[in-house]
Amino acid sequence: MRTIFVKIISLMILIINTHAESFKECNNAAEGTFVAVEHNCLAYIYCLDEESFTDTCPVGTYFDAEQQQCLLDEDGSKCTAFMVQPTQAVEQQQVSTQQALTEATVTTTTTSGSLSTSTLSPRPHCKPTIDEYFPYQQRCEYYYRCTRGYLSILRCSLGYGWDFLQEKCMSLKEAQCFKALRAHVSSF
Repeated sequence: MRTIFVKIISLMILIINTHAESFKECNNAAEGTFVAVEHNCLAYIYCLDEESFTDTCPVGTYFDAEQQQCLLDEDGSKCTAFMVQPTQAVEQQQVSTQQALTEATVTTTTTSGSLSTSTLSPRPHCKPTIDEYFPYQQRCEYYYRCTRGYLSILRCSLGYGWDFLQEKCMSLKEAQCFKALRAHVSSF
């Protein structure tokens, strides 16, 4: 009986001390890179210690491990070996869209000095008729690009970050990163 109790306590301590999901695909990957998920050409993993996460590309695209982004699969030939059935893929896209509607509020100062409030989704939902950019909320070096309704995640060059006000990559010292602004706004 005592051994079972010790095992249960040990298991509880192990569960409590586990902070993040680890991915075997990240074992041989450089920190801060994206890797493909085996047997699912829609999925990718961002490898960064405890901040690692998995996500999927929009339906009609595929994850290109070499370019480390979701690309348009115009003729449907690039993404033929994934495990998700078409109806599941549509359901998965609907879930992603619903998740994108969960919004964070951002307060910015306009040129007139007044405060304005806008909303920004954790993962943007792209409109098929509008090409636009969004900051990636967890790391300044990354940003989202919506092109013809398809979402891609891109990375600025080394030493550069995405300035979400000017919508371009700038030196990290000059870039107004969304994460930095969010931390600044929360101190008010």
